[in-house]
Amino acid sequence: MNGYLYMKKGDKSSKKPKYMFFVLKGESQHLYYIENPKRSKPDGIIDLNYTSLYPLHESWLSRSNCIQLESRAINHHQVYYFWPETEEKHLEWKEALKPYCKNTKSSGRVPQERRGVREIYTLTINVVEVKHLAEKVSSGSSIYCQINLNDVAVAKTQTKDVNSLVWDEEFILDDVPPNVESCTWILCSKSKKGTSKDQDLYQVTKMLSDVEMGEEIDDWLTMFSPSSINSSSSDSTSSPPHLRVKLKYKHDVILPVKAYQDLQNVLLSKDCQIVSTLGLLCDNLRDRTQLAQSLLKVFKYEKREATLLKTLTSVEIANEDNAATLFRSTSLATTLMDQYMKLTAGDFVRSALQKTVQKIITGNIKIELDPNVMENPSGLDANKYTLMQLLSELLAAIINAKNDCPLILRHICGCLQRTVAKRWPDNEIVKPRVVSGFIFLRLLCPTIVNPRIFNLVTEPPAESAGRTLKLVAKSLINLANLVEVGTKEIYMEAVGPFIVDNKNRMVTFLNELADVVEMPDTDGSRNSNEDVARELSTIHKICSCHMKDLQNKSITQPALKKLVAAIQSLSATTAHYYTSGQMPGG
Repeated sequence: MNGYLYMKKGDKSSKKPKYMFFVLKGESQHLYYIENPKRSKPDGIIDLNYTSLYPLHESWLSRSNCIQLESRAINHHQVYYFWPETEEKHLEWKEALKPYCKNTKSSGRVPQERRGVREIYTLTINVVEVKHLAEKVSSGSSIYCQINLNDVAVAKTQTKDVNSLVWDEEFILDDVPPNVESCTWILCSKSKKGTSKDQDLYQVTKMLSDVEMGEEIDDWLTMFSPSSINSSSSDSTSSPPHLRVKLKYKHDVILPVKAYQDLQNVLLSKDCQIVSTLGLLCDNLRDRTQLAQSLLKVFKYEKREATLLKTLTSVEIANEDNAATLFRSTSLATTLMDQYMKLTAGDFVRSALQKTVQKIITGNIKIELDPNVMENPSGLDANKYTLMQLLSELLAAIINAKNDCPLILRHICGCLQRTVAKRWPDNEIVKPRVVSGFIFLRLLCPTIVNPRIFNLVTEPPAESAGRTLKLVAKSLINLANLVEVGTKEIYMEAVGPFIVDNKNRMVTFLNELADVVEMPDTDGSRNSNEDVARELSTIHKICSCHMKDLQNKSITQPALKKLVAAIQSLSATTAHYYTSGQMPGG
């Protein structure tokens, strides 16, 4: 396997990442990287025989889809971070590396692996709060909590003032290697500008062997300073810091894909009625997001993702009375669309936004329209002019990127327009707004505010540039909504002329973007990179949590009886494996 990846060595404070060409040589268990693939000699070699693969939460580098390798040999220790352009490439590279890294490759002693059964470990960690730290560090210190697996950093909380150390942040570490023995929490003091390294203050370690599998613990852990851990000395004059954490360690079995056939057939029914019912049952954000991600990949594997999205959005349109609030709340349909755009629209987003966003960040462009927070109110006119220039440049780039938008997404937008036109035939504005609601409000504008979503930038923006990005996004939202200015923020009236001048241009763009009437041809072959068994396993677990509701609803919705039967059969098969270590009949 080979391809381009961004690479960063060392910790999060190291130099900017490099865009390198990587080649994985399985026979020698080496990963080569080179800046110019035309050169014969690589810039570096990673020996996977001495390298471990660890999960990396997006909080560590402020970006998603990262791969972490820890190389450890005699007189050598190096951590590498890699990330590709897309989530699909991330999964592809991670699966390609697993057979060769020393902590993830199969030992060959587990016969169930050869029969398609896999065992997955997941850690869910909630860092809640810390007490008794303020009196031990200087006032004004900025504190964050770092999370390590074994001794490898994998996540961190946001930075908080020492006097308000309540985080309540949750981290889901998926696909944890089975050799991970411990989880460590380290309280760190953020370095002042000009100093080189953050300071480790206190830490505590919990052995995973002491955690009952599948049970959540909620506990206060006593922390120790690094210097006192290996010594008998301790500070007896005051209470040590205590960290409250919630921890759940799960061991899941992924059955062979054939075991999920009945569940898959039920989900793929033409009217998607069962999928709609599941969406109503998942009333919390985590379940709904997990369900949407897994459903999308199952349908995408069968080349039926467009059918899923069109059907569920049509149902929501039919059930909505007020066109002004259409798709403004979070539902399974909107979550599916969010996930689909994130999965497929990367090239479009980069073509539309990257140049202007990078210009704002690299130039640290600071624009403020609110006179109440401006350092120099006399600069208001110059700020307005700069903002208009940026908005004009950005809108032109978005319009010019139309052909980079995936054809299936454009086709779905066209179907949305035709459906809302039938639902509200006298409402002229609903057709462009149903498209802008997804393309701008849910895709482009959130990416402007957080450009790391699609890897538009390699480093987070400075505070002043971040404020400018928010102002640009807010202006585009007003234009996408086809309204001039709201009454809440009077200073935004400065954007009014831009919206008036470009409203018709925006409507034309949205209509042209959605002008794909026929379903585009797709490659007839399935996407072999999709881990369908794992996605169906996730859906099975979600359904199991809502089994009583499904059974009750099956009384009035007979179609659900097939789903209930499929879930019960899978639960029995999984339970048999847990108790015997074998598949039924094995």
